[in-house]
Amino acid sequence: MSRSGGIRWRGDSIAAFREQLVREFEEDLEAKLPEMLNGIGTRAAQRIRRRHLDSGTRTRPSGRVETGQMYHKVGFEAGTRHDKYYVRFGWPQGATPYTKMQDQGTLDRRGRRTDSMNPSGNSGIPAMFALFDAFERAKIELEDFK
Repeated sequence: MSRSGGIRWRGDSIAAFREQLVREFEEDLEAKLPEMLNGIGTRAAQRIRRRHLDSGTRTRPSGRVETGQMYHKVGFEAGTRHDKYYVRFGWPQGATPYTKMQDQGTLDRRGRRTDSMNPSGNSGIPAMFALFDAFERAKIELEDFK
């Protein structure tokens, strides 16, 4: 009786069978990952654009799109770097100078001022939280993938 063969099932090594299954799973995952990341990036960019249209300000209650500069620069990038996959969304090609103020606001969620730099007077700028909300949803999508 040979001890080097390990456990055998129908004449094949279970260890070799397991290795084959893992290899096939990894190859399948690697083939599907770029499509999955592109989908996450596309949906995140759509959420950010939707938030531009849905969230208003004191001077523009029906939405934030005036010139379209922020709205039209929303996008995403997905790819690999140093053997790691990534997806970036929001304004990956650069944002307008006021993007952070619009997204994070100069008011907290309770309406208190958070920033001394307040170009719109005493009322402040309510935050959109578009980037954070898109990130939270993308995180859920990735966790569901596990």
